[in-house]
Amino acid sequence: KLPPMKTGQGLTVTLNPPGPETTPVDITYPDGPLNGVSGVHGESPSRSWRMLTGREAEAEGIWDGIWRIQFEGPGSSEAKANLEFVEGVLEIGLDQESLDRADPRTFEDVRLELTVGNQTLRCNDNDYPVRLEFTGTMGDLPAVTATDLVNPGGQCTVPSDFLLGLLSAGPAEAATHIDFQIAPSLQVVEDNAVPLLEFPASRVSLELENALVADLAGESNLDRTDPATFGSVNLVLETDGQPVGCFADSRYPVILEFGGRSGDPAPATPPVEFAAGEPCTVPSGFLQDLLAAEAEDGALSVAFDVTPSLVVDPAFPPLEFPPSEVSIWLQDALVVALRDGSRLDRSVPESFDDVGLEIVLGNRPFEPPAGSRVTLRFSSDANGRAVTSSRTFQSGEPPLIPPEFLREALLEGPGRDLLRLTIAVTPEV
Repeated sequence: KLPPMKTGQGLTVTLNPPGPETTPVDITYPDGPLNGVSGVHGESPSRSWRMLTGREAEAEGIWDGIWRIQFEGPGSSEAKANLEFVEGVLEIGLDQESLDRADPRTFEDVRLELTVGNQTLRCNDNDYPVRLEFTGTMGDLPAVTATDLVNPGGQCTVPSDFLLGLLSAGPAEAATHIDFQIAPSLQVVEDNAVPLLEFPASRVSLELENALVADLAGESNLDRTDPATFGSVNLVLETDGQPVGCFADSRYPVILEFGGRSGDPAPATPPVEFAAGEPCTVPSGFLQDLLAAEAEDGALSVAFDVTPSLVVDPAFPPLEFPPSEVSIWLQDALVVALRDGSRLDRSVPESFDDVGLEIVLGNRPFEPPAGSRVTLRFSSDANGRAVTSSRTFQSGEPPLIPPEFLREALLEGPGRDLLRLTIAVTPEV
């Protein structure tokens, strides 16, 4: 826009395109294609306004750089230049649809895509530095923000700290997804005096997998007759079957709260923190109090709740998750005895095939639930020679001592002289 003439004199306007071989072009009264500047047309729609229109497809590679408009003459300090970009919207999207909140390792590689028209690019396909401004909210909490500048050839990802800020907020524990905005800008000219080319913010969404499950580690059982078992009940935290915390190579400290099953007036513990790579052992005092409060006569197991949290970064709140119910087998609940009438005669080989057992829970025979299995582990010291075996029985199948176990113990080596064989039997359901 040109100011009015003063004392019959007006100013002149020249356009100086980028490039060492371009020369300034007079655009005081443009009308049609500009001499020496291909792809640019000029108009003079009124006494004050001048309009230039350029098309990149016709510009023969002269668009990259600084374009200068120079005003000379009376009123030059009042002149104004306006730029309007009619086409070329830059949108940002995600190249994945979901995120596992229970596995913070996945926070580090959430990649972005650039979309221009119908073409989708990655940041490393772009020729210009890209500035990305991230804004997201979780519930009524203050907005979480982040800014990242990616140079040409770099990889555009969502900053892991930005994701952690959203996912560690209180409402995220029960969230099914997170939404946030990404506003992109391009640095098309390597000159800090030239503002970045800004584009509208794109709204993106990530579905959340939000389950961190606590389970027993290894063969953790309780034997109320053996106090040592109360100090060796360990847990592991898993998501989608993969361990995340409470194992030797885990990366994150863990906070666990122990309590009785939801709704039960059972004991509870204050939060217990375990270092990265440290086994997560259930406090023995809690287990003793739990058994005293909840284990009924004849119970095969006792259950309790574990509420887990992951400490991903001390600068952020822990990632909290809903409680998991853990059930632990009471190894001393079942008693195994010889079935009435079971006898063994070395001179009768068939007698080795039918040495039956009975399993007692409390003061009554134990009938395994339909579809369950009972495993019996046998061991014996046959006159100084260790003999072991195991056998699994389906529900409804009568348990027997394995014939091969008896033959090895009584018909081979020093066991041939035994008059009585003592067998230890450990049951598992």
